Amino acid sequence: MIEKRQNAFVVTNGLVPVDGICDKIAAGATFGKLHDLFPTLDRQDVVDAICFYAENTTLPTTKDDQLLDLINVGKDEFDVVIEITRLHQVPYMKLLATSLAYYPHQDSFTSLVNQALRICCLRVIDKQEAGITDITDIEALVNSALLRNIPNVLVDIERTRQDLDYEEYVETKARMGM
Repeated sequence: MIEKRQNAFVVTNGLVPVDGICDKIAAGATFGKLHDLFPTLDRQDVVDAICFYAENTTLPTTKDDQLLDLINVGKDEFDVVIEITRLHQVPYMKLLATSLAYYPHQDSFTSLVNQALRICCLRVIDKQEAGITDITDIEALVNSALLRNIPNVLVDIERTRQDLDYEEYVETKARMGM
């Protein structure tokens, strides 16, 4: 649970500042390292801090490529292997919160970010096909990064769905009641 204390939001369990937790994650801390640093925190406390930060922090007003930048390290334009070359702390936390909603027991922040890129891409595709123009700030940022750096990923939508394991995404979404 998160509460406001003086001028900061803290995790009730141990009164650890939310910003402090997220700063440590951005610096490379794992769930285990966070527990070592803040023994009073359990995994759910960390998840709560990530989700609170993501919901209550807006993306900085700077160029998209300063917030998230990607490259394709695949063998050619049809072998898409996405690598993140730049990721600002705010979108990082928003990506983690996105994937934690689908995969709440995943322990690797790296895997969670990779899943979030996949989820955001598939959500944008679904919304575009349904004629929905309202996308979240993190979906818009991921879509912008893909269009800017790997435009072929969105040319053949069916292939993209297959490559991103759309069926698993739909099943997970249904299982999580989304």
